[in-house]
Amino acid sequence: MIYRNSRGKYWLSGGTDLYAYDVNSEHAMLKGSFNCIDIRAMADDGENLYFSAFGQGLCVMNIGTGAKQIYSMFDKPNRSTGVLCNNWILKLLRDRHGMIWIGTASGVQCYDPRRKSFKPFGWDNILNGKPAIGLAEDPKGNIVIGTNNGLYLYNRATRKATIFPHSENLPVAR
Repeated sequence: MIYRNSRGKYWLSGGTDLYAYDVNSEHAMLKGSFNCIDIRAMADDGENLYFSAFGQGLCVMNIGTGAKQIYSMFDKPNRSTGVLCNNWILKLLRDRHGMIWIGTASGVQCYDPRRKSFKPFGWDNILNGKPAIGLAEDPKGNIVIGTNNGLYLYNRATRKATIFPHSENLPVAR
């Protein structure tokens, strides 16, 4: 996987290894090796890099210090912050409000980095049981979610996901 962060820095994953790549020096620096299947998705907020340690959960790494925190579905549930719904993260998206949307093998969840909370929209994950294979933000700030069963729009105001008409017939890339 190749990811260009909001400050123009490149991040590469080679299986379970994460590298920062400097295009000027053409040098890759190992930033960590992880006990996971591979690194599948990345997003950032300028200060932190968020990535899927596939099968292990969500890793948040401070870009400046290298300090890492891994959130897992096996973490002890906390009443105020919730817990990651699934360790099999397929997609990540940082929205215009700074929230990190997490597309997993069993639905979509949102992470609030300021509060370190997995429940800014309540306890339920969105589209529970449906693998989220794509995430995007529309011009109104709603979240478009791609699944194997169609394309959904999560309306932030109503907190409901509705399927786009006839999108269940769209071909799915394999």
